[in-house]
Amino acid sequence: MTYLVQKIHPAGIKILQEANLEVKIGNSLYEDDILEGAKDSQAIIIRSQGYLTRRIIEGCPFLKCIGRYGVGVDNIDVETANHLMIPIVYAPKVNSKAVAEHTIMLMLAISRKLPLLNRLMREGKWTELRELEFHSLSEKVLGIVGIGTIGSEVAKLAHAFGMKVLGFDSYLSYEQLKGRDVSPVDKESLLSESDIISLHLPLNASTKHFIGRKEFGLMKPGVILINTSRGAIVNEKTLVEALREGRILAAGLDVFEEEPLRKDSPLLQLENVVVTPHSAGLTEDVLQKLAIMVCKGVVRVLRGELPENIFNKDIFPEL
Repeated sequence: MTYLVQKIHPAGIKILQEANLEVKIGNSLYEDDILEGAKDSQAIIIRSQGYLTRRIIEGCPFLKCIGRYGVGVDNIDVETANHLMIPIVYAPKVNSKAVAEHTIMLMLAISRKLPLLNRLMREGKWTELRELEFHSLSEKVLGIVGIGTIGSEVAKLAHAFGMKVLGFDSYLSYEQLKGRDVSPVDKESLLSESDIISLHLPLNASTKHFIGRKEFGLMKPGVILINTSRGAIVNEKTLVEALREGRILAAGLDVFEEEPLRKDSPLLQLENVVVTPHSAGLTEDVLQKLAIMVCKGVVRVLRGELPENIFNKDIFPEL
């Protein structure tokens, strides 16, 4: 049996069923409910919400494979999976272009005040629109933190808008960064020189709260912060402070420290914030590709094979 913590694209379910696998779809993200639903499963597939804890993984004695319907594995206890030699199948690079497009969309929405324009137009306030101040992306300095697949795609799109692109990535050399269409700089220089800062980092112990009070203090006045990576990359409490105090102009956020975002979140009370519900990579074509890649990988693992799209491939010497 394959347990889906949440429903996935029908194309993936079809692959599982054609492999004669029973499919069970959950309806809760609580640990107890996931464990109860998945306890007899051979495979568990999880999206970005919910968490596969050590208790869940160890509590499923027949578990042979974990599928991550996406890229990041920060909601899976990888250490426990490794200890039990359970492959984690994921879908790298599939949503890179979609997330990059969404990132640029947030920049434009803020720079051109799209949410406000839409509201004023619906209220019939045509004259008031002429009094607003708008900004172009052209000739602005974009600082990209994390020049992996998604960060590189953002850089390509930014160049098309005529932006100057700075890049910082602690895992890449100066020459590697130059080869990815960015001007290499250190973290401090990127923060102090950029008009717009876009975050594209994985979430781990070294990147949690990568942006906090100190970093906001280094940013130039009027900066825009974009985060389409993981919410905890930014210290949300200090972000709210920076937005309220005008230390930064605005923020475009697709991800949050706690998801779903609470209705009483102070971020929702701020006019200088544009938010979307962790949907940057959720285009129809991407969802279909994710489902196909992950479910084909799960089927292969359950047949005793090891597909290439395994996150924890280091524990399998044959790969």
